[in-house]
Amino acid sequence: SILPMRADFGGSAPGWRLGQQGFCFMPGKDGRLVAHYSKDGSSVLLTANVADGNAPATDIQEYSGAKDGLPMMFGGIVAAENNDLYFIGGSPSIPSSIYKWNVESKDTASILACSSSLTFPDEFI
Repeated sequence: SILPMRADFGGSAPGWRLGQQGFCFMPGKDGRLVAHYSKDGSSVLLTANVADGNAPATDIQEYSGAKDGLPMMFGGIVAAENNDLYFIGGSPSIPSSIYKWNVESKDTASILACSSSLTFPDEFI
């Protein structure tokens, strides 16, 4: 097994039929695996070097939540040039939004578009 974990990277059905999946690969020579899964009620983003398809993954990194600049829940990840990732995410206090996050800089994910202009203070939720 390349990445032996007790996690589902396949994405939820029927999402996979509509082109949604729980993993992708960074473009170009980089080729790192980028995947997301749910752990303790939050999303976790994982990157791993899987260049040697016959050996276990190396350089496995996990990112989640505000400490890594990510929303509480996210999915539908698409990898782009310059180590950018695009995905849909949100939280109980932030409506579903389209985000951009850079794997190298790890700055706070920026919201590119949002489904609503309403927000709620965390103490109300």
